[in-house]
Amino acid sequence: MNLLYQYSKQYWKLFAAALLLAATNQIFSLLDPVDFPACDRQLRHQISPIHAGAVRARGGAFGAGGGGCGVCVAVAKNFQDYFVNVIVQRLGARMYSDGIRIR
Repeated sequence: MNLLYQYSKQYWKLFAAALLLAATNQIFSLLDPVDFPACDRQLRHQISPIHAGAVRARGGAFGAGGGGCGVCVAVAKNFQDYFVNVIVQRLGARMYSDGIRIR
């Protein structure tokens, strides 16, 4: 464990960024149930019984809330995956090169 800590301590900024993005992703995932009832109310308000055949979402709560959370979750998850992959690749390459050099 000490050896892994020695190799990984130089990547602490990437670890912190990945953990921050993971927390952001979880926060926005927890906000989805709060956002979507507002979206449902907005859509029910836009759909009247007279126009039941032509259902259109004209933005409002659906566009601002649901779309914003979806984009934030996607961006946070993609950057989190990128940072974790960078850490794994750099750490693995360094450990491999040190292992070959010792032998």
